[in-house]
Amino acid sequence: MKRFTAIILLSALLLTACTNTEPTESDTQSSSTSSVDSEESTVNSDSTASGGSSAILGGSSTTTNSSSSESSSDPTEGLTPLSFTDEDLELQEILRGLISGGAYEAYGWFYSFTVREPVEQKIRFNGDSRYDDRNAYKYDSYHIIPENYKDYTLTFPSTRDEMEEIVGRFFTKQETAEFMKRVAKGIVTGEKDGVLLVTLDSDTEVYMPPYYLEAGGRMYHINAFGVHQLNLDYNTARVTAKSDGKIEFTFLKDDYAYEPNTEFRYEELYYDYAEEGYIVLEDGEWKLPHIYV
Repeated sequence: MKRFTAIILLSALLLTACTNTEPTESDTQSSSTSSVDSEESTVNSDSTASGGSSAILGGSSTTTNSSSSESSSDPTEGLTPLSFTDEDLELQEILRGLISGGAYEAYGWFYSFTVREPVEQKIRFNGDSRYDDRNAYKYDSYHIIPENYKDYTLTFPSTRDEMEEIVGRFFTKQETAEFMKRVAKGIVTGEKDGVLLVTLDSDTEVYMPPYYLEAGGRMYHINAFGVHQLNLDYNTARVTAKSDGKIEFTFLKDDYAYEPNTEFRYEELYYDYAEEGYIVLEDGEWKLPHIYV
């Protein structure tokens, strides 16, 4: 206790020398920072009331309150979660079956497909004007797709016809035909300096160079990489119009890569970010169009 009193007197004398005023009780109390009993509570209370050294305490208190307020802020506070009708839920089940059943993966074959540990094969298409001497192309680089290759749900097709059948399970006939313009079939007519010479079937309508090639009993994929995906969050789909052979709906994208907030599943935000889509009934099955969002 004597040591405590001496500290108080010394603090008071120093304060008097600096300000040339008489120290108040609150000044001397606020100078003690080591007490942890009820006496410290009285000091802080009196100090704030008298305006002595409370500027330091007040500043600290303000910072603490601001930090607490920021940490408790919730950007979705007060927003209403999405709700769905029975019709919406039925639609979501249809979309879930399509996308989870293989549509997501088949779509990715054309926009984000790569082979693990790829083996390169150089291929030159007979009669392709891109290989003229004045052009830079001497061959196209492809990757050999291993037999029974599988990434997720689907085993990769071993022929062009098999690929068309698989894609047609999930997409409309019109869109399947568009996809298949990127898949060619041909025969190997020779090899020179490690480059396969391939002649395409005359009835194959394809973009050149094709994404995929069936030739010599193997499937090849062009050495290129994309990152696009079937970006549809079926859990947010809502029916907007319905007929015997078509369902129109709105939905949120599964990934907003360029948005600061990735959660828009609220009534107040939904229609600001919702996309439009539809499915059609073909051969008794619901099919997707070419959704590119």
